[in-house]
Amino acid sequence: MSVDTAFEEACNEVDDLLRKLTDAWNDIVDGVNTVLSILPGFLEGPVKGAFNSVSAKVSQVFDDMRQLITERGSASAIRTAAESWNTDVGGRASTQAGLLTKEALETDNEWTGDAADRYGEAVTSQGRALTQIKTITDTLQTTLNEIATALKVYWVAIAIAFGTYVALMIGCIIGAATVVATVPSLLAALGFSLTFLGAVATFSTNFANTLDEKKAKIDQQTTMDGAFANGTWPPAAADQMSDASVRDGDKSDWTPK
Repeated sequence: MSVDTAFEEACNEVDDLLRKLTDAWNDIVDGVNTVLSILPGFLEGPVKGAFNSVSAKVSQVFDDMRQLITERGSASAIRTAAESWNTDVGGRASTQAGLLTKEALETDNEWTGDAADRYGEAVTSQGRALTQIKTITDTLQTTLNEIATALKVYWVAIAIAFGTYVALMIGCIIGAATVVATVPSLLAALGFSLTFLGAVATFSTNFANTLDEKKAKIDQQTTMDGAFANGTWPPAAADQMSDASVRDGDKSDWTPK
């Protein structure tokens, strides 16, 4: 759906940025190797220490981002599911609820008696249950759409933060290949990596909290048993409508008007 264009664009941007980060990191590694090749052995320690520190964090960035992009989800698929719940379940239940009313049925126009009373009660209770289903699917549709929006916002935030991080890492390439700037550049790259990982953790926590909130909203609606006694569908009461005989010595359940 067009409403989720920003989600698709953000995911595509992250894919592209991963390739750019790979190139930038390879250039940084090449630069560090060049510096190490010309440094005397006793000066290699600080460079190697800084490189090992930043390398561990950059590897974490790669791992986290690849996992996220692999398990990105689909905002449009969530909205499609939301619409299906509304149309294919809620809409049909609502239609049947409108038909399943005493006013819409003709049975009680021709008959009276216990069976007619039970029939009317069954119609009322089942119509109420169908109406409750529509209420549930309305909530489900709204909540799923809210989840789709939250997913879009999450990925847009990730893409913006990742774009900033990759740009900063590209800025470290030249310094990493310069003897006097290698260690400062690596330490800067380490700081950039830590900041980005922290931002991703914050975004992910916020998104997870949103999902928990939406799940609770759905749970609240789907556990309302007002129209479903003991959590079951209202009975049809057919066993109370079967005796139409007027010659068996007992009262007939059905009496013509």
